[in-house]
Amino acid sequence: MHRLPSPDHSLYDPVDTSLDAGSIEPNSNALWGVEVFGKEDEFLALIASDGSTQVWDWRERKMVKNWSWEWTKDEKDSSLGKSGKKKLPQSPNPTALAIATFEGKELLAVAYQNAVVKIYDPTTGDIVKRLAADESSGKQQLGVTQSSVAAADRFPVCADGSQETQINAIAVHPHLPLLATAHEDRFVRIFDLSSSSQTPIHSTLAHLDGVTSLAFSPTSPADRAGTHLLATVSHDTSLRLWDLLIPSSSSPTMVCIQEATSHRVKSAEGILDIAFGQDGKTLVTSGADSTVRIWQK
Repeated sequence: MHRLPSPDHSLYDPVDTSLDAGSIEPNSNALWGVEVFGKEDEFLALIASDGSTQVWDWRERKMVKNWSWEWTKDEKDSSLGKSGKKKLPQSPNPTALAIATFEGKELLAVAYQNAVVKIYDPTTGDIVKRLAADESSGKQQLGVTQSSVAAADRFPVCADGSQETQINAIAVHPHLPLLATAHEDRFVRIFDLSSSSQTPIHSTLAHLDGVTSLAFSPTSPADRAGTHLLATVSHDTSLRLWDLLIPSSSSPTMVCIQEATSHRVKSAEGILDIAFGQDGKTLVTSGADSTVRIWQK
């Protein structure tokens, strides 16, 4: 962990060792996601390749919570029934992480490779809500594509051999209890965290290849009935902007309002990540072609 240098620090100045704020060792070969939370940003949430979700007090260099996937009774019955075996399959690994603020409390949204999102209380590790992000896909079998093979290098294949609905990224609305998931099956799904339902309120086929990342605009309105701007990127190298509409008397809709393509495919991968600037008018994308591109509306 490092502190940011002063604005007048040159890229070619010697390394300032005082900027090093310390390090922690999560006891895992790789980390898939990191988020900062807490009243004073004193906690780090990590998802690791060993299947664990970890909460650290980074100032004390101390792990305060550590948990992994836990099979519920329904999940056990479903998995054993499908496989016809008496042994549960390997637990799915986490693939994405986000902080969700709901009813004044910070929660951890953790996505797993079997397309399930679990919302946790970070202080206890207890599950607050479970979302089934594969429910609206119709279990569509897309076959093995180059991008799914590339994804398999990062996340092991599920026990049933399927990666069709794997979640690559999740995003939380800045003002509302809305969560969006980006999937390897090319879909984006929208969830209402305030609803008792586990299934999406909307699902859209968003790209020609796996959706790798997505982000809500920080200037999206706090009014649920307003128009919410969502940006998505994909291995198809396209950046797409969407108007998400959630009418009070009808079903939600997502309309693509703009598309841009500039990155190049490298090793069967395209754009890997996207983020909005604080003004909501700037977008930054990073690609497998080793470039970072800045976009302005």
